[in-house]
Amino acid sequence: MSPERILSKLGITNVITVSENDSVEQALRLLDEKQVRAAPVVDDNGVFKGMFSTHEIIKALVPSYMTQGIQSLDFATGASTVLASRLKQMFPTRVGNHVLEDDCVKITDKTNTWEALRMLTRYGSPIPVVDPHTKKLIGLISEQSAIDALLHMEEDDSENDSEDNI
Repeated sequence: MSPERILSKLGITNVITVSENDSVEQALRLLDEKQVRAAPVVDDNGVFKGMFSTHEIIKALVPSYMTQGIQSLDFATGASTVLASRLKQMFPTRVGNHVLEDDCVKITDKTNTWEALRMLTRYGSPIPVVDPHTKKLIGLISEQSAIDALLHMEEDDSENDSEDNI
């Protein structure tokens, strides 16, 4: 089986995307509705612009000095209302203002399976699959989609082994 075919089995092609012109509020509500933590950001032509994630929004809300070595934030009483207020201030801003394509790890449809799995273990999930020529989003590969695909490959292999023994 060619690496491209294996990679296409690991990927998700029915991808929830966010427009670079959507507001942060719209994007967060979409992620909540679809119960996902991240979504690719695309322009009006489907060109990949970066990833929008709840993780990055949380990082933007919490001051960096609070994430560097403090063991507990229990002393910060009332912090939740401050953070909620900061989030609401972000709501009207464009998603495109919060993503950079250069900061995003991505793969192509030619990336072999081992490399894609290595990247998942190193950078986490999801990883966008982008056409290297058009820069358009093709799909995503996630830890869950990789496990699901590998389980099905294992099932397919055992079915073929069973048929060989008949």
